[in-house]
Amino acid sequence: MAATLLGAIACGGSLGSDRPRPPSQDAAAIAGAAALWMLPAGEMETQRLVRLRYDGPRDDGTLYLTLRLESPSRYTLEAHSRLLGKSVFRLLVRDERALYLDLQRSEYCRFDHAIEIAAVPLGPLPFDVLPALLLGLVPTRPDGAGAQLDEDGGWSFRDREGRRWTVVEEGGLPQSWTLWREETPSVWWSREGDMSYLSAPEEELQLRWRAGAAEPLATELATPVVPEGFVPGTDCG
Repeated sequence: MAATLLGAIACGGSLGSDRPRPPSQDAAAIAGAAALWMLPAGEMETQRLVRLRYDGPRDDGTLYLTLRLESPSRYTLEAHSRLLGKSVFRLLVRDERALYLDLQRSEYCRFDHAIEIAAVPLGPLPFDVLPALLLGLVPTRPDGAGAQLDEDGGWSFRDREGRRWTVVEEGGLPQSWTLWREETPSVWWSREGDMSYLSAPEEELQLRWRAGAAEPLATELATPVVPEGFVPGTDCG
C-alpha cells in the first residue's frame, strides 16, 4: 500500500513572467517526507538478519530475526533463539493476509490486513509497516491531512486512528519518533549509530536491535502452509 502525503509543491509565476519559481524549502521537505515511513526500492528482494534484545516485565532474552523481504506486503519473518537452539515463530505475509506459526506450541493463527504484537503497544500494525519498523523507519502513515513541518524542523501528524506522532529527522532518515497519549509520550524510538532503541515505560518494555547488511533474496518466498500437526492458536487476538 502506498502512503498518501498531501502537501503539493506550489509553483507560481512572478508578475510579468511565466517562469515557475523553485519550490520553497518547506514545500520540498514536505514532498520528501514520505521517505520517513516508506521503504526505499533498494530494500526489495533482500534478506537480512536482525539481532533483537528485549527486556520486559515477565521475561527477557535475545532473538535473531531473519527478514526475507520481497516487498512491503510480501515477506517472511522468522525468529530463532540460540538459547533454545531452534526457531520459535514464523510470520508469512502475503499481500492482505498473513499466517503466523508458533513453532514451540505447534499452533497457528491467520490474520487479515494487520497484526497486533502483544508486547509492543502500537496497536494493530498493518503488515507493510512491520518491516519499516525493523529497518528504522516510522511504523505508521499520516492520515489524509499529511505531515506538518514544525518550527523546530521536526514533523508532527496524526495517523488514521487519530493518534499523534512526532518525528525528528536527520539526513532524510528518522532519528527518533514518539507516539503520544494526549500530552504524555506513550512509546518512543531512537537511533544511535546502527542501533535502534524502543521504550514503552507503562509496559516496562525496552527493545533494542541492530539490522545486519542486506543480501539479495536467496530463494523465492514459500507458499504459506500450515504444517501437519499444527492446531489453531488459542491467543490469536
